[in-house]
Amino acid sequence: MTADDLVDKYPALFASAFPSIGEGWLPLLETLCSRIELHYKWKEQGGVKIIEAEEEPPEDGKYLHRFYFSQIKEKFRGLRAYSYGGDEYTQGLVDMAEAVSYHICENCSNAGSEKGEHWIRTLCDPCHDDWENIRETNWQKEKAFYKNESR
Repeated sequence: MTADDLVDKYPALFASAFPSIGEGWLPLLETLCSRIELHYKWKEQGGVKIIEAEEEPPEDGKYLHRFYFSQIKEKFRGLRAYSYGGDEYTQGLVDMAEAVSYHICENCSNAGSEKGEHWIRTLCDPCHDDWENIRETNWQKEKAFYKNESR
């Protein structure tokens, strides 16, 4: 799954952000998104109204602001997912995904650990050994993406 596929699969969650992370963390992010959507379906089935930020809450007090990401990136060798809306459960899901990311190679999804001297990343040994080539390839993909303005 690519970042584009993830955005296409969960358009409401990515209405304000594009995931700027390595491909290795995309399965983790996909799991996070699927759990958030399941939580919202469960809440709606229980009679909770899902409202947008600008909507007035219902008088009965049974509502939840729609969740969406405002930024998704790597920071201090871990996944960072900034968001709006949700509740304690969705924040717990985000916190768990961020914590797990410290143990997953951000490039290939294998087990990873802290690597690097100046810019510390979470990588497996093979990706760390080939990081300069991987970084150049990722940079070329990103340049092509923004050049094409496909989003």
